[in-house]
Amino acid sequence: MLQASHRAEANVVLVGCGGIGKSSLIYRYANGRLDSKAVPSGLDITTKDLNTSPCRVMLRVWDINGVNQPGNKTRLNDKNAFAAVLCYDLTDIRTLFHVVNWIEEIRSTTPDCVLYLCGLRNDRVARDDDDDHPPADSPTQTTSSASVSPNELHHYHRWALTRHHRPGYFSALREFCLKYDISGVYETSAVTGANVQALFTEIVSEWIARYSDQCNIDRTNPDGKCAIM
Repeated sequence: MLQASHRAEANVVLVGCGGIGKSSLIYRYANGRLDSKAVPSGLDITTKDLNTSPCRVMLRVWDINGVNQPGNKTRLNDKNAFAAVLCYDLTDIRTLFHVVNWIEEIRSTTPDCVLYLCGLRNDRVARDDDDDHPPADSPTQTTSSASVSPNELHHYHRWALTRHHRPGYFSALREFCLKYDISGVYETSAVTGANVQALFTEIVSEWIARYSDQCNIDRTNPDGKCAIM
């Protein structure tokens, strides 16, 4: 059996519109507090050593700021990402629309990466515009929300979704996640810390579930899988 003293490496990348609080989210996770003076400086990497079983995991979180545009092939070069956290601003639902571009690019270059949807600034009052809604196919092309069982949504954390002021928001978001095979949804706050730990805990747990039998293998270049270029 592998010893917990062995350290494996898992890479996670955060993508989304600029200026929505991605850097603050990572700082809150890594340090347990908010850094009000933090200023994004481009491509930042934050590491956190986690004492898990069957091996220790070095979680490397890539915060892409200065190069944070879909189509920019210089973002991570040859680094590998197990998961991508698709971030949007809960106070401006329009930032969710840009997530589609990231999904399409990630799926075309790194189809094995696990996707998580993360709403930021949960502590603020969200806008309530009737015309703003997550992108979704027409009702004839998508899975009806009424036909989705709780078991099918076991990764869809209802308790983490707190901004459902507008009728149809929850159903539209659920359709969106089913369409793009998103594994988890969280609404977070770097100010209060709401759901920040839970988000990264699930990502690490999923990594262990998939790769615990490979904890003794260097995963910095696992046959090119999940390489975000």
